[in-house]
Amino acid sequence: MPLLKADELRDLSIKIFERLGASREEAEIVSNHLVESNLMGHDSHGVVRIPEYVGRIVGKPVLKVDAPPIKLKANIRIIKDSLTTALIDGDWGFGQVVAKKAMDIAIKKAKEYNVGLVAAKNCDHVGRVGDFTLMAAEQDMIGMMFVKTVPVMAPVGGKGRVLGNNPISIAVPSSGKPLLLDFAMSVVAGGKIIVAAEKGERIPENWIINSEGKPSNDPKDYLEGGALLPFAKHKGYALSVMVEVLGGLLAGVGGLKDYIGINSFLAMAINIEAFLPLKEFKAKVDKLIRDIKSAEKVDGVDEILLPGEMEFRNKERKLKEGIYIPDKTWKDIVEIAKNLNIF
Repeated sequence: MPLLKADELRDLSIKIFERLGASREEAEIVSNHLVESNLMGHDSHGVVRIPEYVGRIVGKPVLKVDAPPIKLKANIRIIKDSLTTALIDGDWGFGQVVAKKAMDIAIKKAKEYNVGLVAAKNCDHVGRVGDFTLMAAEQDMIGMMFVKTVPVMAPVGGKGRVLGNNPISIAVPSSGKPLLLDFAMSVVAGGKIIVAAEKGERIPENWIINSEGKPSNDPKDYLEGGALLPFAKHKGYALSVMVEVLGGLLAGVGGLKDYIGINSFLAMAINIEAFLPLKEFKAKVDKLIRDIKSAEKVDGVDEILLPGEMEFRNKERKLKEGIYIPDKTWKDIVEIAKNLNIF
């Protein structure tokens, strides 16, 4: 597998999207997001997505999805607005661009009115949700996001793709790195199945079922009509149902398969100082962190990690060492670049 520096990947990704007709701003937002996902250790939402996005831009999708193609230079607009809320129409643009705009608006509203809630519809894949909640944490606010996805997951007791795996994220500022929760309602994100297929690897049998509803360890069964399974069975399933409401119905789109699109979502920013002084809040979070990390450990465990701690360590390491890209992914990216006369 080739080993590349983050800046190399970012520059190549920007060139690809610009050559396809994206604005410089769009290309930078999407490329920064993809490479950041690789740095944080979530390769399933990294540059492996470039061929998928390119296919959706040119009308030749790699994956079969019931949604319009990605619209470049989309006219993202607010269609409903109040002091603390907004509803955005993403005009089928890049999901990362729509999500960044939504969280920017939520943060601005929270600064003025203590809370901001922004729902968005008609957008493509938003990617790694934690990227956007961290925007709020970096502004000393609490960020939250609930994302409705295309149906990829079976309900408990059912088979077939009925629900989205509907990720959620919460980011909380501290005196050091933020606390970061970011996960989908399935045992693993669908992108991890794609990465396993690209590497020719087998997967644990509790990750997916095949098209007949039987457990499978072959990632290709997911790509050929199988479904993801919810984490913790009824718990992941129930949370997914609620995110259909918060991230979907509240944005004005249909639930389950009624929404013709990739993602819709609800982004939220909370001004901490509406409740207590920021310094006092951070001191409480810092103590929470210290108390958890100093808890008595079971045999064989060297350290207790906090939500998001592993991702921040991954980023620090990969910025120094570089990012490994699966051979097939790199081959696909290089082929795209050659076809666009970048190489």
